[in-house]
Amino acid sequence: MLKNSFLVFYIFLSFFIFGNSLESAEILEISVDKAIELALENSTELNSIDSQINILKFRKDLSFRDYVPYIDMGFSMNNSVVFGAPDSYSKSFFVTFNQAILKGGKSIVGQQISSLNLESLNLQREKLKLELIDKTVKSFYSIIVAQKSLKLSQDLEVLLKEELVKTRKMFELKKIRKLDLIEAELYYENTKNSIKAESLKLENMISSFNSFLSIDLSDSASNLNNSSNSKNLKTSSKKQKFIDTVFSSYEVLPISDKKVEDMAKILFDENFGFKLANYKLKMLVLEERLSLLSVVPNIDTSVTLSAFDNSFPLKNFNVSGKIEVSIPIPGFPVKSTSTISKTNSNDLTTGSKLSISLFDNLDFIINQKEFSKKVELSSKNLELQKTQLKNSFFSLVNNFNRNVELYEINKKDLENLKTKVDIYSKLFTLGEVRQSEYLKLQSDFVNKQNELFKFKMNLYFMEKDIYKMVNLDFGFNSEEF
Repeated sequence: MLKNSFLVFYIFLSFFIFGNSLESAEILEISVDKAIELALENSTELNSIDSQINILKFRKDLSFRDYVPYIDMGFSMNNSVVFGAPDSYSKSFFVTFNQAILKGGKSIVGQQISSLNLESLNLQREKLKLELIDKTVKSFYSIIVAQKSLKLSQDLEVLLKEELVKTRKMFELKKIRKLDLIEAELYYENTKNSIKAESLKLENMISSFNSFLSIDLSDSASNLNNSSNSKNLKTSSKKQKFIDTVFSSYEVLPISDKKVEDMAKILFDENFGFKLANYKLKMLVLEERLSLLSVVPNIDTSVTLSAFDNSFPLKNFNVSGKIEVSIPIPGFPVKSTSTISKTNSNDLTTGSKLSISLFDNLDFIINQKEFSKKVELSSKNLELQKTQLKNSFFSLVNNFNRNVELYEINKKDLENLKTKVDIYSKLFTLGEVRQSEYLKLQSDFVNKQNELFKFKMNLYFMEKDIYKMVNLDFGFNSEEF
């Protein structure tokens, strides 16, 4: 009998330990930092822009080829069959060196455009990354808010259930009316229905969040830390635990005038939208300059070394050179070509060619007018954006500080409502207030708590957006940058 008791105890203990370890192993703990890490890892947009950056870097490196000669090499064999005459054979080998002497500054401006394109794309990547982080944080804390709201409703349900039990006893003792009992039952049922609706809404939010982070819901994960090498985490939404490591320490305080002044000084230098607009203007200016350079004279040179004969070894040699000068004047571009050639038989041949094209390159005039209009319009838009950005910044700051004052008022109202609830609780026990009044007050108190929590969360994101405008880390009202 004693042995059987020990056996039963051992089985129970093993099941308890194993069951607890299994259950804890299936819980996926997600902090906001881990959520951000997953969002960045699984972002196809970031991967796409990274590929574009690598391509631009490669093209920028290739832009230096203008300073290095182009080399062409070739070998040919020709067999000619002539009826009534011996067949003829020829073989030739050549190497040509091409080098641009003067391109009117096109290479330099082209490199400047490549560098500006790369800087602009890197800035877009950083902007996209911050937007992705912002979206992740807002989605994460929306779940935290929903969980908090659900918890408050569940606490209210427990309270209403207790009150319902008391109400039924009081009704049996005929101390209250039937109407009071019905009201208590309705409050309880409405709260239960509200909890069901909130639970479904929370599940949908978690499901969308998991999809956004590429978390697979088909199986349960052993642990988030153990799955750090996998981008597609597997879990069950019912086994997830969202850990708040930031918002719980957030303190609602107004932004000081000193900090607003400091942020305003760097607003135009750090704001991503304004910086990208500035890059766009610089790009248009460089493209306009490149268009102007299309009418600057160009000088190209080439040298060709060739060897030819009927058979190997190739005994005949030829060295030829060419200088080509182009003057692309709108309407009648001019091209001058000079050649010189010398063979191993000491024959020297020279030649010159001058050509003028009429009514050509007229698009230059139209393109320049278009570029001038684009630059002018972009400059005006940049100044307008500067004014709008400044107004938006100060408006957001003022709106935040006003809402901080409103938050403090609501916080005080909640404290007063809590005092009122405590008083009504005592009065209800003494039978001096109706139960419906007391239950409504309890419900109002829970709703007020929920509203205040959401208000605080909105203030958190509002202040975060202010810091984001000047590309600063959110410092929880720290007076140091």
